Formats: sequence, C-alpha cells, structure tokens
Amino acid sequence: MDLQYSLYSQKKGDQNMRDYLRQLKLIKDNIGICGEKIFDAEHIPAIFNGLLSEFDSMVTLITTSRQAYDVPALSSMLIDLEARQKSGAMAGLFNVNLVTS
Repeated sequence: MDLQYSLYSQKKGDQNMRDYLRQLKLIKDNIGICGEKIFDAEHIPAIFNGLLSEFDSMVTLITTSRQAYDVPALSSMLIDLEARQKSGAMAGLFNVNLVTS
C-alpha cells in the first residue's frame, strides 16, 4: 500500500518536530480510513525512521527502555528535546557573541 510506504519513508528534515509528527499522524489516519489500523508498535518505528542523527540518543533511550511508550508520550518527549536543543544552540551562539564582543 502506498500510504504505508509513505508512513515509513517520511523524513523530518528541516521541518519542526510538531509538523513532522502531524504529517505522520495524517498519513496514519488516512491508512485507518482505508480500513487498516496502525498501532503504536508500528507508528513509533516510523517516527524514529525519519529522525535526524541529533535524536539518536532519544531513539536509543526509548528502544532500550523496559517501559512501554505510546505515541503521545513519545511525541511530547521529542518536542521537548527539540526545544531544548534549539535553546541550547541559541545559548551557545549568545555565549560566543558575548565572549568575542
């Protein structure tokens, strides 16, 4: 099915995490409309598949954890991590500017 291929071939790229996750949810919902249910056990690997290497630590944490995560919890964690990464990058730029000024 083309929608399933689309689900697993999406890449985050330059879009923000919310948009990336929203895009995957839309594809998942469209698959559901076609009569095929996608469970978290399939949705989560699709999310991981499209992430950039900067999210590898989160992927490792989730995949090696004994705790089961659902898509809403994972989504929240990824959005928070992206925000922390961006604020850290901005803080780093600020510090560099402060030191070199």
